[in-house]
Amino acid sequence: MTRPSKPIRAIELSTDRFVLRPIEPVSFARRTLHWTSDRQAFADLTWRTEGWTMWRWWRHLRKFARKNRICHGIWAKEKAALIGLHIIGYEPKSGNVNIGVLIADRSWWGKGVVAEVRGAILEDCFERLGVHRATGWVNARNFASIYNYQRLGFKREAALRDNSVLLDGARTDLLAFGLLRSEWLAKRGAVESQDENKA
Repeated sequence: MTRPSKPIRAIELSTDRFVLRPIEPVSFARRTLHWTSDRQAFADLTWRTEGWTMWRWWRHLRKFARKNRICHGIWAKEKAALIGLHIIGYEPKSGNVNIGVLIADRSWWGKGVVAEVRGAILEDCFERLGVHRATGWVNARNFASIYNYQRLGFKREAALRDNSVLLDGARTDLLAFGLLRSEWLAKRGAVESQDENKA
């Protein structure tokens, strides 16, 4: 499949437990301004950790709703609750995407949200959009994010030494994880084969 020649367009996606809806920056900012008080979650995304206002938060979200960028709100089906967001930045010349996620509702931490949501995002990127590869960045102390990348088949590709500053002022490496379309399709095919053998 060739990479897309037109700007990417977000669509609503669904998983077993979640609905992923493209955001509308104004209404989304109003619903989620309280997220900006979670300094740790924002530090993990290398976003500013203080000084947020409604205006700044809206302008920040608006960047993710522009050409070649997609932002999905993550809604839990069980209670129709908004629990986080997933970001995609598309590079037209290379056909690659950069991805990031924020699970703002801490009651969902450790419950497999990222793997489930990102699986649907990757399937959409590689199948519908024809993306060539996906890249994610994470600080070396964010063990949960590292685990999630590895679980989905990403490979560690680079380390920018002492590139990230943590909330306590300590420095740590920034790690790059990458996944090729061919690797995703091979992994998906292996899973489907296992499921067929069990049936």
